[in-house]
Amino acid sequence: MSNTESWENVLTEDLLNDDYVAAYLSDVLNDSDPHLFLQMVRRIAKARKIPLARLAKQAGIRRESLYHVLSEKGNPTYSTLVSLMDGLGFGFAAIVKKRVGQ
Repeated sequence: MSNTESWENVLTEDLLNDDYVAAYLSDVLNDSDPHLFLQMVRRIAKARKIPLARLAKQAGIRRESLYHVLSEKGNPTYSTLVSLMDGLGFGFAAIVKKRVGQ
């Protein structure tokens, strides 16, 4: 087994843990690259064996729209991000990064 395969297996197991996913999503959402979030959604759905058609239904968006959003060219709106998080069973939370005025 190669290192990549073992890393993917470990990640897949970790993505079944809600606390791990919540922390991972928080980190990804605070990254400057929005495509990391979309990659994470795909990984979570795959690890949890959630078909994208079902995720689309749970998120209340069309399946074709979900495929486009999750593509490399995807540029989801805020409401789509909220819907995807909700479809996965998670929500947004604010964290303190830097105090204003300090």
